Amino acid sequence: MLGYTGRIDGVGVLNLGLQKARYRATNRDGATGLETRSNDDPWLYNATLGLDVTPSLSAYLGTEKGLEDSGVAPESAINRNEQLPSTRSIQYEAGLRWKVNGAQVVLSAFQITKPYFAFDASQAFVRQGEVRHRGVEASLAGHFGERLHVIAGAVLMQPRVLGAGGGRPAGTPSIFTRLDATYRTDLLGGLTPTMALVYTGSRAVTTRQVSNPLAEQLIVPGNAVVDLGLRQQIRIGSIPASLRVVVYNVFDSRTWKVVAPGTMYPDERRRLSFTVAADF
Repeated sequence: MLGYTGRIDGVGVLNLGLQKARYRATNRDGATGLETRSNDDPWLYNATLGLDVTPSLSAYLGTEKGLEDSGVAPESAINRNEQLPSTRSIQYEAGLRWKVNGAQVVLSAFQITKPYFAFDASQAFVRQGEVRHRGVEASLAGHFGERLHVIAGAVLMQPRVLGAGGGRPAGTPSIFTRLDATYRTDLLGGLTPTMALVYTGSRAVTTRQVSNPLAEQLIVPGNAVVDLGLRQQIRIGSIPASLRVVVYNVFDSRTWKVVAPGTMYPDERRRLSFTVAADF
């Protein structure tokens, strides 16, 4: 790979990259010995230009061509466990980054296009056109006072299948938001309550077929999940350690996880996690 980064203080930064990738994937069925393979040798690139508008405000735009492993066809497909071809994705992004009072706010618009895999009329899991994710995202991270730390983000987008039967791609929400907050107290030398709020918008389960592009898609409704916890720094003898207790999905929200077109599993329910981490 070859990369270049140049910066002029008070003006901006330029980042360029070029690489030659060699991808090889093989899946072997342990029962039959049948092997399926996928090979790819693409040129990949990235380019980003950042401009310093003010000392606290910057703008950026960029593009990137990437390579992803597509995994294998799901168990419900006729070609189950077949190694799928690799995926080449193209991304465009532009946005603003604002730093103020110990916090950072980022607002950007993006578009990502890549091949889309779904079931055809014979129930084989194969490439069915392309999928385009176009939308905006925003994030906030920072300390507010000496005790409160917040990280928040939201993605609003329009996921669409281009070609094939069109419609929405399976498993991709049009809205996703997450808020994580911690508040350090003076109790027990720094007991810290934690909270996470996650909202996942509606997701399509089924895909449209070329033979019936106007068919209704099965949709899983959106759902919200709240996690609450406590974190405490302790010592085990002379060893510093961290103790954490978290109740995930406090209100026991019920929903489904879409793992492939036409395939979904019950998502995790309320659960308790107890963790001790130590540095030796």
